[in-house]
Amino acid sequence: MNNIVRLPKNLNILKDPKAFKNYCLNPLGLTAQKTSNFPKEQKVEKFCNWEMVVHRGEKPLENNTVVLKCDPKLAKPEIKQYLTKLYGLELNKVNTVRYTGKLKNSILRKTFKTKDFKKVYAVLKTEVEPFYQKIETM
Repeated sequence: MNNIVRLPKNLNILKDPKAFKNYCLNPLGLTAQKTSNFPKEQKVEKFCNWEMVVHRGEKPLENNTVVLKCDPKLAKPEIKQYLTKLYGLELNKVNTVRYTGKLKNSILRKTFKTKDFKKVYAVLKTEVEPFYQKIETM
Protein backbone atom coordinates (compact mmCIF):
# COMPACT_ATOMS: atom_id res chain seq x y z
CA MET A 1 0.00 0.00 0.00
CA ASN A 2 2.80 2.32 -0.73
CA ASN A 3 1.79 5.46 -2.54
CA ILE A 4 4.66 5.72 -4.95
CA VAL A 5 4.69 8.29 -7.70
CA ARG A 6 6.79 6.95 -10.54
CA LEU A 7 8.78 9.76 -12.06
CA PRO A 8 9.15 9.96 -15.80
CA LYS A 9 12.44 9.38 -17.52
CA ASN A 10 12.19 12.86 -19.02
CA LEU A 11 13.21 15.18 -16.16
CA ASN A 12 11.94 18.34 -17.90
CA ILE A 13 8.56 17.65 -16.33
CA LEU A 14 10.09 18.08 -12.88
CA LYS A 15 11.10 21.67 -13.67
CA ASP A 16 7.58 22.81 -14.66
CA PRO A 17 5.12 22.56 -11.72
CA LYS A 18 2.01 22.50 -13.95
CA ALA A 19 3.37 19.70 -16.08
CA PHE A 20 4.37 17.73 -12.99
CA LYS A 21 0.87 18.17 -11.51
CA ASN A 22 -0.77 17.01 -14.73
CA TYR A 23 1.58 14.02 -14.89
CA CYS A 24 0.79 13.01 -11.30
CA LEU A 25 -2.96 13.33 -11.83
CA ASN A 26 -2.95 11.51 -15.16
CA PRO A 27 0.31 9.60 -15.65
CA LEU A 28 -0.64 7.80 -18.86
CA GLY A 29 -1.90 10.96 -20.59
CA LEU A 30 -5.36 9.49 -21.18
CA THR A 31 -8.37 11.77 -21.07
CA ALA A 32 -11.85 10.62 -20.17
CA GLN A 33 -14.56 11.10 -22.76
CA LYS A 34 -17.44 13.28 -21.69
CA THR A 35 -20.61 11.35 -22.22
CA SER A 36 -23.98 12.51 -21.00
CA ASN A 37 -27.56 11.56 -21.67
CA PHE A 38 -28.79 14.89 -20.38
CA PRO A 39 -29.82 17.53 -22.95
CA LYS A 40 -27.69 20.65 -23.28
CA GLU A 41 -28.87 23.76 -21.49
CA GLN A 42 -31.01 25.97 -23.68
CA LYS A 43 -30.53 29.72 -23.65
CA VAL A 44 -33.28 31.32 -21.58
CA GLU A 45 -34.65 34.67 -22.68
CA LYS A 46 -35.88 36.71 -19.77
CA PHE A 47 -38.98 38.86 -20.07
CA CYS A 48 -38.97 42.04 -18.08
CA ASN A 49 -41.29 41.55 -15.15
CA TRP A 50 -40.88 44.98 -13.59
CA GLU A 51 -43.56 47.02 -11.94
CA MET A 52 -43.69 50.78 -12.50
CA VAL A 53 -46.41 52.91 -10.96
CA VAL A 54 -47.14 56.57 -11.70
CA HIS A 55 -46.60 58.55 -8.50
CA ARG A 56 -48.55 61.80 -8.32
CA GLY A 57 -47.21 63.91 -5.47
CA GLU A 58 -48.11 67.36 -4.24
CA LYS A 59 -44.74 68.83 -5.14
CA PRO A 60 -44.90 71.03 -8.27
CA LEU A 61 -42.96 69.68 -11.24
CA GLU A 62 -41.86 70.96 -14.62
CA ASN A 63 -44.21 70.49 -17.57
CA ASN A 64 -42.22 67.62 -19.08
CA THR A 65 -41.50 65.53 -15.95
CA VAL A 66 -43.25 62.36 -14.78
CA VAL A 67 -42.62 60.62 -11.45
CA LEU A 68 -42.72 56.80 -11.23
CA LYS A 69 -42.13 54.25 -8.48
CA CYS A 70 -40.18 51.10 -9.35
CA ASP A 71 -38.02 48.30 -7.97
CA PRO A 72 -34.79 49.59 -6.34
CA LYS A 73 -32.67 47.05 -8.25
CA LEU A 74 -33.30 48.72 -11.61
CA ALA A 75 -30.55 50.91 -13.03
CA LYS A 76 -31.04 54.13 -15.00
CA PRO A 77 -30.25 52.60 -18.43
CA GLU A 78 -32.71 49.75 -17.78
CA ILE A 79 -35.44 52.21 -16.78
CA LYS A 80 -34.79 54.35 -19.85
CA GLN A 81 -34.86 51.32 -22.14
CA TYR A 82 -38.06 50.04 -20.47
CA LEU A 83 -39.90 53.33 -20.97
CA THR A 84 -38.74 53.88 -24.55
CA LYS A 85 -39.35 50.35 -25.86
CA LEU A 86 -42.59 49.45 -24.10
CA TYR A 87 -44.31 52.83 -23.99
CA GLY A 88 -42.59 54.66 -26.84
CA LEU A 89 -41.63 57.66 -24.70
CA GLU A 90 -38.82 59.95 -25.82
CA LEU A 91 -36.70 60.75 -22.77
CA ASN A 92 -34.14 63.48 -22.20
CA LYS A 93 -32.95 62.39 -18.79
CA VAL A 94 -33.73 59.94 -15.99
CA ASN A 95 -33.08 60.87 -12.35
CA THR A 96 -33.55 58.39 -9.50
CA VAL A 97 -33.87 58.54 -5.71
CA ARG A 98 -33.77 55.47 -3.44
CA TYR A 99 -36.13 55.20 -0.46
CA THR A 100 -35.96 52.63 2.33
CA GLY A 101 -39.16 51.13 3.67
CA LYS A 102 -40.67 52.42 6.90
CA LEU A 103 -40.93 50.45 10.12
CA LYS A 104 -44.57 50.06 11.12
CA ASN A 105 -46.45 48.34 13.92
CA SER A 106 -49.14 45.80 13.21
CA ILE A 107 -52.32 45.25 15.21
CA LEU A 108 -50.65 42.35 17.01
CA ARG A 109 -47.83 44.66 18.18
CA LYS A 110 -45.28 43.22 15.81
CA THR A 111 -43.08 45.49 13.78
CA PHE A 112 -42.65 45.05 10.05
CA LYS A 113 -40.91 46.96 7.31
CA THR A 114 -42.61 48.19 4.15
CA LYS A 115 -40.97 47.58 0.79
CA ASP A 116 -38.02 49.62 -0.41
CA PHE A 117 -38.64 51.53 -3.63
CA LYS A 118 -36.95 53.81 -6.10
CA LYS A 119 -38.54 57.02 -7.32
CA VAL A 120 -37.84 57.85 -10.95
CA TYR A 121 -38.05 61.38 -12.32
CA ALA A 122 -38.33 60.91 -16.09
CA VAL A 123 -37.76 64.09 -18.08
CA LEU A 124 -39.56 63.78 -21.43
CA LYS A 125 -38.99 65.66 -24.67
CA THR A 126 -42.69 66.53 -24.92
CA GLU A 127 -45.02 68.10 -22.36
CA VAL A 128 -47.19 65.96 -20.08
CA GLU A 129 -50.77 66.52 -19.00
CA PRO A 130 -51.03 67.92 -15.45
CA PHE A 131 -53.24 64.94 -14.51
CA TYR A 132 -50.16 62.70 -14.43
CA GLN A 133 -48.07 65.11 -12.37
CA LYS A 134 -49.91 66.10 -9.20
CA ILE A 135 -53.01 65.29 -7.22
CA GLU A 136 -55.76 67.84 -7.70
CA THR A 137 -57.22 69.21 -4.49
CA MET A 138 -60.98 69.53 -4.26
